[in-house]
Amino acid sequence: MRLSEAYALEWEETEAAPYIDLARDRIVLPAAIVKGKSDQWVPLDPVLREALLALPRHGKKVFRWISWRTHRPLKADTISDRVVRLAKKAGVRLTMHTLRKGFGCRYAGKVPAQVLQKLMRHRRIKTTMDYYANVDQAVMEAVLGPQRNISRNTVSESNPDAKKTDAARDCQDGTSALS
Repeated sequence: MRLSEAYALEWEETEAAPYIDLARDRIVLPAAIVKGKSDQWVPLDPVLREALLALPRHGKKVFRWISWRTHRPLKADTISDRVVRLAKKAGVRLTMHTLRKGFGCRYAGKVPAQVLQKLMRHRRIKTTMDYYANVDQAVMEAVLGPQRNISRNTVSESNPDAKKTDAARDCQDGTSALS
């Protein structure tokens, strides 16, 4: 999920915000709030389900984003800043965006591109392929197996598609998810 979606996540069905559908083990994103023209959903992982159910309930929102000092609701940009600050204290570079990208990278090698497209909720498969699929790596592995020569799968500076290929390669080596 994007930060804005997690920020708005609710326990009960609504057309105005993402919500948890416990009966169907899904997080639903209504058409009115997403880029697409129809409702979208992602599966609710059993571990996440249990963690969410263990949260104390304070109204319709799943997460209670409040200031420790003022006890007033926080804005999404404040939450994002806190994630960055906490990550820095832990010695890692991390943002809400890199968490989402790390999720995509994690599943890129485990599921078909069409499944990853749905998990990432990209409207076009091209977006998924540009940022998460390293076709060159898959071709090398198909012929040479897992012990392929990764150095053959690098991008030269003169390659006009270097950004796309670099993004896909980052998923393979994990740099985009953690750097």
